Amino acid sequence: MSATDVYEQPVPIKNKMTYIPSAYFSKDVERKIYFATATYKSIGTPQLEIDDDGHAFYVQTLYKPRGLSENPNYRKIKIAVLDTVDGKVNVYDLKDVPKFIDAPISPEMASELNSVYGKYQLGWLNSKLSKKGVKLATENGTEDDVTPIFNEKGEMLYFTDFTSPSSSDDSAIGYSFINARTGELTYYSKKNMMDSEGLLALVNLVYPEKKLKGNMPLLYNIDGVPTWVVSMLDKNGIFKKIAYVNATDSDILAMEDTVQQTLQTYRVKLQEKNVNAKPTSEVTEVEVTGTVQR
Repeated sequence: MSATDVYEQPVPIKNKMTYIPSAYFSKDVERKIYFATATYKSIGTPQLEIDDDGHAFYVQTLYKPRGLSENPNYRKIKIAVLDTVDGKVNVYDLKDVPKFIDAPISPEMASELNSVYGKYQLGWLNSKLSKKGVKLATENGTEDDVTPIFNEKGEMLYFTDFTSPSSSDDSAIGYSFINARTGELTYYSKKNMMDSEGLLALVNLVYPEKKLKGNMPLLYNIDGVPTWVVSMLDKNGIFKKIAYVNATDSDILAMEDTVQQTLQTYRVKLQEKNVNAKPTSEVTEVEVTGTVQR
């Protein structure tokens, strides 16, 4: 399916797969991986990954519990890769995972990493007593509280924003990106910024008669301004509009049918608010050759 054109029809791909999640007995993906990796705990559901030849695999994130607890030992993460045709299961260290796999780290593991980082960045004792620097990851992601996104290098990242533990505070205090291949978490501190919870409450009220709901909130830098970008879906989950909302000034909001229309309206409203950032058409064109991957 096209990730950019909502009107483009999906193209079916027919490949033989013997081991799938809906199969019975020994052909079931989770059961097959479990019997091959019984000494490890799994987190999340197996994710489908396709190699460069169109061959399908299922990927499962594994870990060793820490001590007597069930908490993951993040230094002992393993990745199980199941061939959907012959059923062979290979287990890799995170650094040795085949290159075609975009996300050996599952969304559930990424969500767990965010939770642990927010609570225990300054230690367990601090999280119970002074609670200095403690922050909570929001739960508005599309995949187990996080949202997958690709960066300019083609790397898959999991995004989420963080808010204060105070129930009366609806502002974000930062956001994180977790590399889906390496598990590396990068946190960015940002004050006086609307969090995704407040954002969704705002955009859901723009067209109450149409009952559109915001989905997949992501932060972008548009003309130097931190901006929330939200897809608006109808009650059947069909894309209808896209919204751009200034993350530090919720009065600057644009919601149109296409990205181009929304960007144009948003830039006009930025100008009306006398924001210092201004769009420019000054670019340097360079011819390049290569293979388009995405």
